[in-house]
Amino acid sequence: MIDIDDIKLEDDKYYILSPYGLGDTMFLCSFKEAFEQKNGGKAHFLMKPSHEFIMKMYGITDYTVCDTAKLKVIKYSTTFEKGKIALAHFSHIENGENCLKSDNFMQAYIKLLGLSEDTKFQQPIWYPKLSEEFKKKIEAINSLDNIVLICPEASSNKMFNKTIWEKEIERAINDGYKVICNIVDINNQPKNSIYVPMTTEEAIALAINCKKVISIRSGICDIIYFKCQDLKVLYNNYNKFYYLSNMYSNINPNVKDVVIKHNIFYKDFVKTLYFKYQSLKGLYNRYK
Repeated sequence: MIDIDDIKLEDDKYYILSPYGLGDTMFLCSFKEAFEQKNGGKAHFLMKPSHEFIMKMYGITDYTVCDTAKLKVIKYSTTFEKGKIALAHFSHIENGENCLKSDNFMQAYIKLLGLSEDTKFQQPIWYPKLSEEFKKKIEAINSLDNIVLICPEASSNKMFNKTIWEKEIERAINDGYKVICNIVDINNQPKNSIYVPMTTEEAIALAINCKKVISIRSGICDIIYFKCQDLKVLYNNYNKFYYLSNMYSNINPNVKDVVIKHNIFYKDFVKTLYFKYQSLKGLYNRYK
């Protein structure tokens, strides 16, 4: 891993930096060949260490793992030019915001890269595998066929109230499953789930081998989309549902997209206020 300032740029290569989400890096890798054919030059990817496994998924060897400290703060080219680093994201590339007006997120990336609208999404050629050590750790809890994995965190979406996850967990437990929680922040662990520390790569491997995955909409959903035997994706609003759930032409029938309506949160909020009111009212009546 090197400092991004120390990279020696070659005049015949396009340097594409992806410092944001897993899904962003996956889309860029998927369209690498189309980008190279259109622009007549090789694309060299720059990414943070936690995204390196996506390069393996696409068989890409022309990349550099960089120190993440400066990835979003130094000045980059706002266009894709040979010999320069372009931060390939809508907030940085010229006219990037207009690309987001596309029918869906995948089409937005196709437009960002200047590709034809009919450019095909390329699926990964390899997926992370469970190591024997990690597999033993999981099977000490239960067999893979009896494991439900929940992923309640997302960097690009507002997280759900824990009540939502606890209801999902309760249903899974009642069906006889053990529920493992994939989180970075331990404070986000819902009740009755089992916390197992894991890398992103291990989470991917577990997701495509366990009985079921329930996840808030995040980049991990894109990566496991084609391989999960049962994936339930939770959205927090209809706009994101329509923008993100219709991207793939080869629909996986094992994927279920669900919008959690805001009135669920509202009801929980009102219920909490009611109980607090009753409690305060009781104290007032007791001591008045």
